[in-house]
Amino acid sequence: MLDVDYSHDSENSKLVSFCFCPNSLWLTVYLVVCGWPRAEWEAIQTEDFDTEDCIRFLVETEALQHVDAAVPLDQILFIVAGIHGAL
Repeated sequence: MLDVDYSHDSENSKLVSFCFCPNSLWLTVYLVVCGWPRAEWEAIQTEDFDTEDCIRFLVETEALQHVDAAVPLDQILFIVAGIHGAL
């Protein structure tokens, strides 16, 4: 799922989110892909990717085309209403 209207979107980066639902717990991961040109991420903005398709596209297509691209992990947030069982 590609997100629109976030401040991390720029001429050379895109904020991407993934939603996982392990064991009835919603987990959303936000990644900023640095080194992904706007012309390319805007071209696929209308695609309806599910989580698996989006990850596959980033790994198998974009990573090969932009070997200097990076996903800095400077912030990790877990926001949930409640956790039942192990995370």
